[in-house]
Amino acid sequence: MASCLYKSPSEDSLRADEWVKLFTKDAFVNIGGGPSTPDDTSLQAIRKSMWKDVKTRKHTVTRVFPATPPDNSNDLAFATFGSVKLELRAADSDGSTHREKDWSAYGQLRKDQEEGVYRLAHYHVYFG
Repeated sequence: MASCLYKSPSEDSLRADEWVKLFTKDAFVNIGGGPSTPDDTSLQAIRKSMWKDVKTRKHTVTRVFPATPPDNSNDLAFATFGSVKLELRAADSDGSTHREKDWSAYGQLRKDQEEGVYRLAHYHVYFG
């Protein structure tokens, strides 16, 4: 569920505001780097850094597993695995503008009590 919600805005550099709205206001987010602080400004900074050197990205989700949140909360937790194909803005040290990375992620979805929709309260991505 979260991978489907997250995938489309993550693959479109023009959908930054939509991407930020996928997360709770106090979300912990770590995408191959340092965690965010819980505010929209930090999420926007993460989003901007994701696109700094990347022209296009295309995710493939290969597996999604249910998980148990560590705090036994009512959050819906999951683990997911996949790959992402990147087209870089400039050639890397190998002279290539294309790269593919394997990734895995752990996430927790929490129901927004005001809007009744689930948002990511915790999202941690690891690159292999």
